Amino acid sequence: MAEPGPAAGKLTHPPHTGKDTMSLTLPLQELLDVTACAGITVERTDRENANLYAWVSADREQVLYIGKAASKRRIEEENDWKEKSDHNTGLHSAIVPLLRTQEGQNVPLRVDPDSFDRSAVPKIIERYEWKGTAIDTALKELPSIHMDSEMVEKVLIRIAVRMGRLIGNSQFASQWETPIGKTYDTVAHFAIHGAEDKGLL
Repeated sequence: MAEPGPAAGKLTHPPHTGKDTMSLTLPLQELLDVTACAGITVERTDRENANLYAWVSADREQVLYIGKAASKRRIEEENDWKEKSDHNTGLHSAIVPLLRTQEGQNVPLRVDPDSFDRSAVPKIIERYEWKGTAIDTALKELPSIHMDSEMVEKVLIRIAVRMGRLIGNSQFASQWETPIGKTYDTVAHFAIHGAEDKGLL
């Protein structure tokens, strides 16, 4: 059996528990609130201004899938797949049955890279005296990292995974050691710590 990967640091913080440890998926607003604890502000917007999006369930806006909106067309194409494709009569990408069975609703999102608070994660790391290779890498990269939609997409996905929730993404959603040491994974980890500190989880 594979080892869980190199230690990210010294644990001096209680383990993640969350408000509801039996929840399978993550409400969108909770995901956005946790992300903000890493200094990343992701806001709801319209399709014209979106650079990210979330597919959520019709019931309580549970996150099904996170995507990057390079253009308005991407969101429109996925909505067409959901509305016009029938997984019972044709073989389609698995996103189709996910969105149809969960009555998926698209929520356009936007992040402004210039709004990133680069001090948020280092403050959490310092508070709990985390050490290790992954920590060193993050502290080296955070001062100059470009927290654009591509990077934030990864952080959002990793937050869901690191909170133990199911998500329909395949890329960046590994449960194993490959993401350890990637700054977006480290940021996600400490976003959760920050949310716990603020009593959000």
